[in-house]
Amino acid sequence: MFTSWLYGFRLTFRRLFREGKYTFINIFSLSLSLAAALLIFIYLAYETSYDRHHKNHENIYRIGTDISLAGERHLIAMNSIPIGPLLVEHVAGFNSYARIFPVQFFFRNLVYRYADKSFQENGVLATDPAFFRMFTFDFLEGNAETALSKPFSLVLTQRMKERYFGKESAYGRAIEIEGAGHFTVTAVVSDPKPNSHLQFDGLFPISTFYQLDHLFHEGFQHGDTWEYLKHNPAYRIVWVYVKTDPDFDPMEFAGEKWTAFYREYSGDQSVYDDLQPVFQPLADIHLTSKLGYEMTTQTNTVTIMSPLLVRIFTLIGVFLLVLASINYTNMSLSQANSRGKETSMKKVLGAGRTNLMLQFFAESVLTTLFALLLALFLLEVSLPSVNQLMGTPLNINILENRMLISLFLGIAIFTGIIAGAYPALYYSGISPLKILTIRYKSSKETLGLKKILIVIQFVISVFMIIATIVVTLQLHFIHNKNLGFDRDHTVIIELKDSLSRQGAHTLKEKLLQHPDIHSAALSNYFPSRIAYTNAAEVITAAGPLAISTHIIQIGDNYLDFMNIELLEGRTFSYDTPWDYHHSVIINQTAQRLFGWKEPLGKKVNMTLVWPDGTNTGEREVVGVVRDFHISSLKRTIPPLIIYPMASQAVYLNVKINPDNHKAAMQTIEQVWEQERPGYPLVYYFLDQLIANMYHSQRVTSIFFGIFALLCIFIAFLGLYGLSAYSVEQRTREIGIRKVLGADISAIIYTLSREFLGLVIIAALVASLAAWYFLDYWLAGFAYHVKLTAVPFLLAIALSCLVAFLAMITHVYKASRLNPADAIKYE
Repeated sequence: MFTSWLYGFRLTFRRLFREGKYTFINIFSLSLSLAAALLIFIYLAYETSYDRHHKNHENIYRIGTDISLAGERHLIAMNSIPIGPLLVEHVAGFNSYARIFPVQFFFRNLVYRYADKSFQENGVLATDPAFFRMFTFDFLEGNAETALSKPFSLVLTQRMKERYFGKESAYGRAIEIEGAGHFTVTAVVSDPKPNSHLQFDGLFPISTFYQLDHLFHEGFQHGDTWEYLKHNPAYRIVWVYVKTDPDFDPMEFAGEKWTAFYREYSGDQSVYDDLQPVFQPLADIHLTSKLGYEMTTQTNTVTIMSPLLVRIFTLIGVFLLVLASINYTNMSLSQANSRGKETSMKKVLGAGRTNLMLQFFAESVLTTLFALLLALFLLEVSLPSVNQLMGTPLNINILENRMLISLFLGIAIFTGIIAGAYPALYYSGISPLKILTIRYKSSKETLGLKKILIVIQFVISVFMIIATIVVTLQLHFIHNKNLGFDRDHTVIIELKDSLSRQGAHTLKEKLLQHPDIHSAALSNYFPSRIAYTNAAEVITAAGPLAISTHIIQIGDNYLDFMNIELLEGRTFSYDTPWDYHHSVIINQTAQRLFGWKEPLGKKVNMTLVWPDGTNTGEREVVGVVRDFHISSLKRTIPPLIIYPMASQAVYLNVKINPDNHKAAMQTIEQVWEQERPGYPLVYYFLDQLIANMYHSQRVTSIFFGIFALLCIFIAFLGLYGLSAYSVEQRTREIGIRKVLGADISAIIYTLSREFLGLVIIAALVASLAAWYFLDYWLAGFAYHVKLTAVPFLLAIALSCLVAFLAMITHVYKASRLNPADAIKYE
């Protein structure tokens, strides 16, 4: 038996080497397909593994909010402070809760100090003691039971611990948080895994807030205290996680019992009658959650992964494998004459159908395994660039991951079986009695299948080309669209501490003394950052109206600085205190929704007290600005109300000299060091922030482009090999045509039109499918390119060109043969 298998493999090797050119085409196309498909599957395995490492993750839910505010529906990831304790106390099935408060999002003036080191940390959160009973982390110092049990405790991740203490132990040491007090390190835990939406550098207990009311005055809303917020269901400022009993269904509770529970226990009888919870399973948050105020971003970033994209990338991976399998099958079918004779002779000599099928499957699987080795090499070479582009830690360390070995071998063997299935079934079923007519019959039986396979290949390839072109056009549209403001050469300096904010005007004036600083303005907002949302009450011709609006504060000359057009009225007058307390400016959308033909002098009322103590109250509209995009182009421009900023600017916006960028940045750093020595300078480039909102779309475009090129190249290889066999089989026909007077162009046309016709049919089918899917994708953007015929015509032209190039070499070579030699060819 072993000798028989060994002999079979020897025959297989001999055949593969004898058909060197076509073996190379098969192995190379298979290796490219396998490398790309394996990369896709490794990436999808990583993306779908988020938060599954936490024990009992299937019983952990985050409670978001589905809320109607002034007639507008909002879906946000945050919830109120009391909701977790109320659910655990009053509803059987909820057994623990952990609230997470984004410290640095609200309190921007916190500086962390130890000895001579100082940092402004963006990744410190406040949470409940149950956090470590709910989520799984390795403790390097301290333990889960005492880590968050007392106020002013501080838990560090390993990376934060190394910033302050290096390799020394941190346990029991104190870090000063300026403006908050001294915090004692009670534990050090492992860094959060990259495949988790829970990312942080440090944690301290929420119970600490009872002694930090001044932070809420300065960073949240003037006059608020933690004791007040703790019992108020209206403020959604924490992420709330609950752990349930295994047999409890929170979705059922939300559908049937939530309203009665909320009205009975929240104390909120009238404000949010439509309010509903959004229970999100922990492992689903990364893929399915597109709510406002996600933990991973403070800007309106358009994220990449979703269940739809998982399906699309999975299909692309399968498409690539199908393309290579089609190449193999078509190559085998094109060898019908020689393989049919070979198989028939073996049958005459006593070979059974099972043995013949095993031989064909062995050839196919062996070819695929060779391709797998090459694919692993290509994958290893490309992974560093992929990880840099995607920000992922993907690897193919198969020695430490048996699952990867199984995945790779499984995909290779499965692809080999699929690729070899039809040839094995077809050739092993040939009757030896029909050997003399095999050329004729094989061509009739396989012609239809080969045409179908070619069409499938080019349908996939053309679809990918169209998708790549449209995605690229949309990104170009986003990058070049007039956003309604000047984003170029703008540096945003974040003023994180109180002293920096108090000295903002001085810092601004000193920067303006330098020739490389063109202009500067203060604000509490910049385009792309999430703005405050609140209900504005106005009086219209039909009576009182409440509308959910976005609100921002700006300093003097901000509108001119950003080149935001004032359509009517005036900007704020900062020379008199009246505007600080009585004026607002609105945008066109707000004017339209308020139904005002003459907005100047109209009143807007809002109940909000800014952190600097400025009360919104009832104010008069003094100006209207042209609509500008305050967030991503996936969303329509919302109604906007602009307030003057009395003090406490959060951002200093600076326009720098684009011709001397380096000198301008050195100036900013020098002036900052003079004004705030020892404090780190935190700044951003506005155009980069806006570009980062669409980073995931840009990455998707790049990947679509790469996969489209792979698809068309694999199709090219297949058609190249197939046309070689086709021309070889029609050599005598070419000689006869030349004898009868046909010129080279006529022969090229005759032999090419069949394949080009199939490519055009494939292109039309792909165009219909692409139009449907891309129209759906573009609908996700409030502002997008129009879907025209241009991308489709380009894709069709490119596919026809590729098909023609794949055939022309063989056709031209055959057409140049001496007619006498061609007629004698067999």
